[in-house]
Amino acid sequence: MIKKLLLLIVFVTTFSYGDIGSWLENKVNNVVGIKPGWIHISNLTYSEDTGPVVFFPNSSTESTRVSARVKNLSKEETIKTIVFVYEVLECNSSGNNCTTIDEEERRWKTNIPPGQARYYDDTIYYNKGDSNKSIYFRQKVKYVYPYDI
Repeated sequence: MIKKLLLLIVFVTTFSYGDIGSWLENKVNNVVGIKPGWIHISNLTYSEDTGPVVFFPNSSTESTRVSARVKNLSKEETIKTIVFVYEVLECNSSGNNCTTIDEEERRWKTNIPPGQARYYDDTIYYNKGDSNKSIYFRQKVKYVYPYDI
């Protein structure tokens, strides 16, 4: 009993609260989630431009629209929730020396049966940052679930 208690104390002190939440979410996703590779994202656009990473001068507004076509590649599971992570980068004019100035996680509740596709549309809000720098965006899929969360 004392060994179990000591192991529990070591485990809890090893991870911070946020780390435990992420760790548990990873474990749950591995057990009941669909792998992010089971979806295909195409036609990814930010505002009026196209491409996975888009240049916006700092004179732009503090928001941009992102849209994409998401196809379910699974042969069995219907996708109910997708978790996207957006990253806003502040870079020099050549697109180098980037610093992440904002990151946001968004959950998209949807219903995409096997082999079908849906269109995703969202707005990202961000601070303009340093006026001598340019803003870039990145997006990735963190989790895909066959249920609503």
